Amino acid sequence: MKNFRSTLLLFIVTALLIVYISFFDKRIKSTEERQRTENELFHVESSDINWLQIKSPTETVILEKKDNQWKITSPLRVDADERTIDRYLIDLQYLEVRRKISQNEIPKEDILKQWGFSNPSLEVSFRTSKEKYDLIIGRKTAVSELVYAKTSMGTNSPIYLISSSIADSLKKGLDDLRSRVVFHFNPFNIEKCGIRQLSGPSFSDYVVLKKGKQWELQKPVLARADGTKLEEWFNELLSLRIDKFVSDDGSNLNQYGLDSPKYQIWIGQTGKKEEDKLLIGNSVSSNSKEIYAKMASNNSVFILQTDLITRVVQNFVDIRDKHVFPAFTEDQVDKIGFQAKNLKLFYVKKANEWQAEEAGREMMLANKNKIKDFIESLHNLESHEIKQEQMENKGYGLDNPEETIEMEFNPGITSDKAQKVALYLGKTENGFVYAKNSIEPFVYTLKEDFIKNLPKTPWDWKDLSVIQLDPQEITQWDVSSALQSFSVKRKEGKLVSTGISDMDEEKLKDCLEFLSHLKAVRWLGPPTQGMELSKPQVKITIHAKKNYVLLIGLSLPTGGRSALIEGEPLAFELDESIYKILVSPKSTPNPSQEAQPQASR
Repeated sequence: MKNFRSTLLLFIVTALLIVYISFFDKRIKSTEERQRTENELFHVESSDINWLQIKSPTETVILEKKDNQWKITSPLRVDADERTIDRYLIDLQYLEVRRKISQNEIPKEDILKQWGFSNPSLEVSFRTSKEKYDLIIGRKTAVSELVYAKTSMGTNSPIYLISSSIADSLKKGLDDLRSRVVFHFNPFNIEKCGIRQLSGPSFSDYVVLKKGKQWELQKPVLARADGTKLEEWFNELLSLRIDKFVSDDGSNLNQYGLDSPKYQIWIGQTGKKEEDKLLIGNSVSSNSKEIYAKMASNNSVFILQTDLITRVVQNFVDIRDKHVFPAFTEDQVDKIGFQAKNLKLFYVKKANEWQAEEAGREMMLANKNKIKDFIESLHNLESHEIKQEQMENKGYGLDNPEETIEMEFNPGITSDKAQKVALYLGKTENGFVYAKNSIEPFVYTLKEDFIKNLPKTPWDWKDLSVIQLDPQEITQWDVSSALQSFSVKRKEGKLVSTGISDMDEEKLKDCLEFLSHLKAVRWLGPPTQGMELSKPQVKITIHAKKNYVLLIGLSLPTGGRSALIEGEPLAFELDESIYKILVSPKSTPNPSQEAQPQASR
């Protein structure tokens, strides 16, 4: 009972202490917050400010907030830098008074002149929807980093001392406040864009137009445009920033090379009649890494980094889609065909499985992984170089193609007929093969490695499954070779071997699994004399609803064994490690056990 009272007392004391600390901490925070708020010169929320004027001895800048956007209205009507304005207004909101000099402390002398108010270094005025505020900055104090400040030029208003560093941060001019963003647009609203080279040894015009969800290059040639590259190009335009402003009067553009610019980079947006055009002029004479530029819609001349503009131009010139086929997905492909001098083979998708069809042969289940990989390779297939010549030019071997690849697509919601497209492969030259698709006039150059991945025989892409059974279907298997013969049967739920000793039960289970799901490393084609399958080294008879006889021949240079299911037309390569387990599923001797008989001898 005494221990219980002590514990209860300790609990009560701890609880009271926690409550006291919490209350005291809140009170401290509340006091600090109140003192900070009381020290603020303007009790205003920065988000409520909708008009701002910053006046220095050299210029006056006026800004207005409309539709939640800040605009400079004087001395120019231009966009404001939103981040700079946000920071500026926050500085005004939290501007703290270090000391307040009341009227009875102000000397009788002309303090407007003495403290720098007769010719202030800065005057800031701002408004909310309810009130107008003013801040007048005088000179620095004789000691400490403070400046004199007033909120009114009236003689009865107090004088404040504020931080000189804050006062300096409020001294912003037109160039500090205006936006340095070159282009303002939403990429989803762009319907056309381009680059015109307006001066130089040759005129060039690149134009891209959006058609539905696809982009089309219309000049200098009608072709597909690469949507991914175009998105990256839009991001490059949006990231362009002005280094510095040079002039705003729009006169004498000749000195900047902007009366006859080198390039015109433009975009057309939905709902806008005029295109947004960036004009690129001469390099800055004092710095070749800088270049003069201006937007066609206003008079402001500014400087950009030359390498950024060079990259923008080069990337757009390379905007053409180099993919050999227009965009498609794997799910859309229903049929793939290969036609060569000694091969005519088609793969057809049926119920999400691929089957091989060849004239005069039984349909074979295809290796869907190889089909999938090939479709993906066609989807990603890009040309090393695109030739502009038409098909009349027979120098590419495309008048009589070496091989033709055909694809058939399932009909979409806008079509009732399957769409077909073919890829013709011509002659090979310098490590590249010439190619052309059936729906466009251009000649492509593909790396020669592409040809190596094509099927050369009907069985190259055959499914690697040789036997597919439920392991419970196999009741027995017999292994026969020149060296030994044995059988494995099911007996009372176990696998029991006869004709051989030291069988490893786990390896017998492995054998059962391998035989019921037997897979080829690769298909070898019709058996030949060199495979020794007419006189196999090992014969395994598998007893199930349908019996299978597995014939295993000689070792292959690739490391496996030639093998054949009796009665089937195609031989295959059997993995060497599987072969060893099938012919000898014995226990692995323990080294210590092997040593004992030797010791007894």
